[in-house]
Amino acid sequence: MNIHWTAQNTENFLFKIAADFVNQLEDKMEMLGLSQDAVAKKLGLSKGRVSQFINNPGNLTLKKIIEYSRALNMKVSIMAYDDNDPDNAKGPINPDIFRICWEKAGKPHDFWAFEETTENQDMDLVADNQQFIYSKAAANDEGAYIPRGSVTMFSSVSLGLSAATSN
Repeated sequence: MNIHWTAQNTENFLFKIAADFVNQLEDKMEMLGLSQDAVAKKLGLSKGRVSQFINNPGNLTLKKIIEYSRALNMKVSIMAYDDNDPDNAKGPINPDIFRICWEKAGKPHDFWAFEETTENQDMDLVADNQQFIYSKAAANDEGAYIPRGSVTMFSSVSLGLSAATSN
């Protein structure tokens, strides 16, 4: 049986989550035109400390992730999900999928806001070369995004970390 490298041990899984966060952080820094020095000033740290944080994602803590997110006006959400991969052959879902779905749904802040923005909408979504469709029937008339041609979307437990820009 093939397993994804993140399933080999907890440290690998934590490294993947941290590396995904650092990638999101660097994307936000680039979007804002911020250097590591500018981020260091916002955090009251040295440029070297910020560089160490970015270049060694294996040592991130949730506290540090939140501090860096806040410095760049981002929020952090940790989510466990089920993706129909119980043996973890594929590894965790890329956090961009969660961000794309959230943005496509109008950036709802809770389930009830999601219901309001998606009701009576026929939206399609493409992420990681997989096309998703919005279907009320897929979730017992509650509505959900499902892979086109699939029956279920989420069914093996993994942990995804996603940082989102706050408005």
